[in-house]
Formats: sequence, C-alpha cells, structure tokens
Amino acid sequence: MKDHIATGALIAAAALCAADALAQTAPTAAPSPTQSRSLEKVEVTGAASDTAQREAFVAGRIVIGRQAIDKSGVTTVKELLRREPSVTVSASGRIGLLGLPGYTQILVDGVAPQPGRDPMESDLVHIERIEIVKGSVAEYGPFGIAGTINIVTRRTERVASETLRLGAQGGANHVNADGAWSLSSVDKQTGTTQSLRISARDGESIVRTRTQSYYSFGGWGNGRPDRRDERQHQRRTQALVSGNVGWRDTPTREFSVDPSLLILALRNHGDEQYTDGSGDGQEDARTAARSVLVSVGLDLSWKERFADGSRLQLRVSPGWMQVRRRNLREDGLGSSGSDDLLRENLRQQHARNDHLKLDYSAASPKDHDIKLGLGLGRNDGGQRVDAWLNGGVDDTLTPFFGHVGSARTLRANAFIQDDWRLNAQWALNAGLSADWRDVDQADGPLHSASRFTVLAPSLNLAWKPADGGRQRMRLSLARTAKLPDADQLSVRPTINPLAPCSPLGVCWANGPDQADTAGNPELRPEKAWGLTASVEQYIGKDSTLGLDVFARRIEDLIGSELLLATVPWAVQQRYISRPVNFGKAWTTGVSLDARMKAPEFIAGAPKLELRTGLTWARSRVSTVAGPDNRLDEQSPWSGKVGVRWEPAAWPAELSIDINWLPPVWRRADETRLTRTDRRVDADLQMAWTLSPKTKLRGTINNLLGRDRRSEDWFKLVNAVNAESLNRSVVTRGDRRFGVTLEMKL
Repeated sequence: MKDHIATGALIAAAALCAADALAQTAPTAAPSPTQSRSLEKVEVTGAASDTAQREAFVAGRIVIGRQAIDKSGVTTVKELLRREPSVTVSASGRIGLLGLPGYTQILVDGVAPQPGRDPMESDLVHIERIEIVKGSVAEYGPFGIAGTINIVTRRTERVASETLRLGAQGGANHVNADGAWSLSSVDKQTGTTQSLRISARDGESIVRTRTQSYYSFGGWGNGRPDRRDERQHQRRTQALVSGNVGWRDTPTREFSVDPSLLILALRNHGDEQYTDGSGDGQEDARTAARSVLVSVGLDLSWKERFADGSRLQLRVSPGWMQVRRRNLREDGLGSSGSDDLLRENLRQQHARNDHLKLDYSAASPKDHDIKLGLGLGRNDGGQRVDAWLNGGVDDTLTPFFGHVGSARTLRANAFIQDDWRLNAQWALNAGLSADWRDVDQADGPLHSASRFTVLAPSLNLAWKPADGGRQRMRLSLARTAKLPDADQLSVRPTINPLAPCSPLGVCWANGPDQADTAGNPELRPEKAWGLTASVEQYIGKDSTLGLDVFARRIEDLIGSELLLATVPWAVQQRYISRPVNFGKAWTTGVSLDARMKAPEFIAGAPKLELRTGLTWARSRVSTVAGPDNRLDEQSPWSGKVGVRWEPAAWPAELSIDINWLPPVWRRADETRLTRTDRRVDADLQMAWTLSPKTKLRGTINNLLGRDRRSEDWFKLVNAVNAESLNRSVVTRGDRRFGVTLEMKL
C-alpha cells in the first residue's frame, strides 16, 4: 500500500506542476470576490459559479448547478452523472466515486431517498444542483466510504419562469418518450413563491440473453453445452409531480411546503427456451410480471436567521409508499414431455417513512463556522406474499415463513462540524457523526432483530498558496461505514425459478448456478478507515484540474457465500447464496478529473470544452485467494472523455462523450470466478438554437452498439473435479436516436 500511495503522490506532483505551468501561460480572469476568499465561510446561494464553489469549500465539493444542468441537454440524474469527469460507471452501469460504486453514498436533500424511489432515474426538472464529495464530512453522515453524491431538489424560486421539454428516442430494441413542464411564480406584494413541476416518461425495450452452460465431472463433459435463450420485453412508465409553496412572515423567518407524488408502473413479459446439450429435448417457459408503485412525499421546512447571525432549520418529512407486484411463470412447454407448471405469486408491500431533521449553524467566533445536526426517523412496513401453483395454493414456504411479514426501523443520527480558517493559507474541517439503527423483521413465525451503532470522526485539511494563487491541496481522513440493506437482513428465501419445487410442494436438489437466495439477520456493518489526498488547479473562470490519491481499509466486509446446505423447504440439500461478513479488504488508487475550456488558455480560441476522467484502482480481499480477489464491481481502471464545441458561425452545439472499462476478472470466493467483457459507451449530442427561447436537440446513444458478455465459473462443492461454466451474451447493443425540443414559455 505504501508503494501505491508513494506512486500516487509522485503522479499528483507531476500533474500539479504541469497544471501550474499551463496556468502561468494562459490568460486568467480577475478573481471574483468569492474566489479571493476561497477558504472563508461559504453559504451556497446559487450566485457563485460551480467552479468558485468547488474552490471555496474546505472539504472539496464539486457542484453541478442549475445552469450546468440546463446546458447539459440530458434528462435524468444518471445521464448527467455519467458525463461528470469525477464520477465512475461500473460494468453493470452503477454510478459511483473513486471506482467504488457499491461504497458511494447517495442522498437526496442530505438524507436517504424515500423507499421505492430511485434518485438516479429522477428527471432533472426536479433537481436544483448535485454536490459531490470524495472524502467525508460529518454533515453527510458516516456512510460514504467512497464519498457522497447529494442530490438537491428544486424548492423556493425567487424568479418567475415557465419551461417545457418534449422528447422521443428510438432504436431497433428500444423506444422512449418523455416530457417535463415547470412553472414558478412570485407574488411581489407578499413575497410568496409557488412552483409546480411535472415529468413523465414511457419506454419499452427488448433484451435478449443467450447463456451456454458447460459441465465437467472428473474430466468427462457432456460434449455440447446446455443452452438457454431468453427474450424479455420490458416497459417502464413513470410520472412525478412535485411542487413548492414558500413564504416569509418576517424578514428572518421562512416556511416552505414541498409535496410530491410518484407513480411507477413496470411491465415485463418474456419467453425462455432451454436446449439440453445431450439432445434429449427442449423445454420452454413463459414469464410475465407487473408492478405498480405509488409514493407520496411531503416536506415541511422552517428556517430562522437570528440577530446574532446563527441559523436554524427544521424539516419534517413524512412519506408513504405502496407497491403491488404480480409474477407469472409457466414451465414445461417444450418437447421433452415434462408436465406444465403454472406458478403465480403476488407480493403486496406498504411502508410509512417519517423523518425529522434539525440543523443549526452557530453564531461562531471569527474564522469558525460551526454546524450541528440531529435526525430522527422511523420506517414501518409490511408485506403479504401469496403463491399459487397450477391454480391451487402453493404452500411450499408457508409452513416456515407464513404469508404476512413486517419490518420496523428506528434510526437516530447526530453530527457536529467546524470549518476553521487557521490563517490565510490553511483551513480545517473537523467533525464527528453518529448513527444508530434498530431493525426488527418478522416473517410469519420467524423474527429477527439487528442493531447497529456507528461513530465516525472526520478531518479535512485545506491549503492555498500565500500569493493568492488558485491552487488547492486537501487531505481527508475519516472513519466511515456501510450498512446492510433490508433484503440482506431478511430471513425469507427466494426459490430459484430454474430449479423450482414440484406441484406436491417438495423441493429437490439444485445446482450452484441455480442457487436459492436468502438473507442473514446477523450481518454487521462494514467499517472503514479512509485517506484521500487531493490536488486541484483552477485556471480562468471554469477550467479545473484535479487529482485524488486514495486508500481505504474495510473491515467486516460483506460478500456473498455460496454453500450446499440443509434447508427446511427442501427434502435434499440445496445450494443457497446468502450475504456474510468475511475478512477485510484494502483498496488504493488514483483518480484524475479535468474540465478545460480552450478560450481560457488561448485568447480567441474556438469555444471548445474538454472533459476527461481517469481512475486507476486496486483492491484485495483477505479471505479470498488471488489473483483477481478484488471488491465487487470495481474495475482495474476506467476512463472517460467528453468534448463540447460551439461553432462561432452557427447557433449550434456539438458534444460527444465516451466511457471505457476494460475486461474484468473477479474471484468472489473459492467456488466462483466471474468475467465481464470490456465496455465502451459513446453518446453524441447536437443542439440548434432556433430562437432565444427555443432549442432543438438530437442525440445518438450507444453509438458503437456493443453487446455485453460475461462468464460465470463454478466449482461444485462436495464433488470430485466437478465444474460448470456459464457464458452469457446480453443483446442491448442497438443504437438509439432521439430528438428533444426545449422551450422557455
């Protein structure tokens, strides 16, 4: 690890010297008042540019503001973050920081998202800004091992406006339509603000998967592989309505009410074909699934600014969620002579989530900015699971887990933080956050309880040169954690549909590639110590160059355990996959992000912007033999580049973004080895300004049209020289062409 850190430090120094040389030769704009006080107290009001805010925060915070969101031309949070140089994208498409998507905390307005809501799928019409912190600060809590992405929703707006966006996208296996409308108004006499935002999206896609399974027993194989061909037709329909009413009864007191309603419908139907490698026959299956989620949120906020300069904010956020999922599966439709099996299950869930958040900024002494916060929350949920087999009630799991389950989570958190400006060059951010959880779950007669307490100190040190230069160096040291989620703690298993139970309610043996899944209520949180060193160079108004060297040591690592075990729902031993705490992990790496605008380097240069990011990372899990014993979803390296050009002769914009990932081998445990193929994503966007209030955009997504390939290798437990290999090809490589019309009304 020491060698990795030393290498990273040398790279950081070299990059800094190069950036400093560029800064000396480039024309620089006069620093704004915010820039010249870059380590002083900063309160985000939207007036300062995104770059100035990044430069000012002691802990190093990247801000994507409303202006940058509007200029991006994309429609969802995920699409926006895929372009951001500091963000990495895993082989599965998961968003994260420092090459660790599974360890990146995602917050909405500083707290965890409402149950059932995926913030990455949120339409940007509802978003004010996105904040990215690669280290750790106490106000975001202790759960950002690889950093935090905080999505701030749009609330009180002091400017009247109305916008409309309509778009459509299509390809060989994909079609999508979306729209968004936003209206805000201000009563100049009372100061009351009102806003309403509506977004809707409806899309269909076809996903084809071919899996070939090879089996070997003692050196003897079946000659030809078993083959499974799957075709899934997926449809997603989503509508989100959010609003805001804000007012002030005194110049120092502000109130706001922010309701929201999300309706999400998912529909899926498909066909599966299984061909035996021995040529004995073929079995087919049909599947269908439908789910409808309704989520209602309400945010009540009170802000008070006192005469001594201190500030207090109280937020109360109740929320409700209900989801209904129905699944159908019909097996045995082929020529092998198997009896038909028609399985149906219905899962109905409901949840109530209440959260209270109190934040206080003290009227602190000179050169200090002290913040304190307290959060309390409760989540109560329940579910009912009903299953049918060939028209009759399926009681396979009912004797052990019943039909009805419930879950309750109590949580409390607190933090204290101080931004301390030591002198003109040095500033310090020190804090302590604490989080307590009490989780109780019941599935029929079975009950489980899990309790966690996390205490996390954090320290951030920032330096700027004495001559007023725009160079920043930061160091972050923090204790962080990652909690297991509700599914990982649940005791109710899921029977693998490829190895179902018989109509008599009897479950026989399965294979390792057909393992059932189950949770583990005895899981403990993963805890980590993390060190991040950053070097940043600011050039002109909007050009930045940043380099991060990081190291993490993770304890009580949560991984997946595949074992052959005696289970109550089967007459023979079955393979099950469940999460367990095992060993430790270490990861080190270097991350580079840059955003360069040509006119800030060369006077009179064309309006050309370059965005680039490169992350190199290595990890090692103590309890898994190498090589390739890396953390889940971590790639050895990832890279991205984006170019945006505004021709001087036309009212147009042209941009292209490319993301790369290499092939990745990963050894999950002694029985399983996986491989994912390299991934290259390229998107092209063209925009034409028809009038000062109207813009037309055209897009080509997945420009290279690559399919996704993966391999899973299993070594069968308790068998001599027995192995299986699954090779999968997922066909999602169609190019998608889109057009979007944006209007300011």
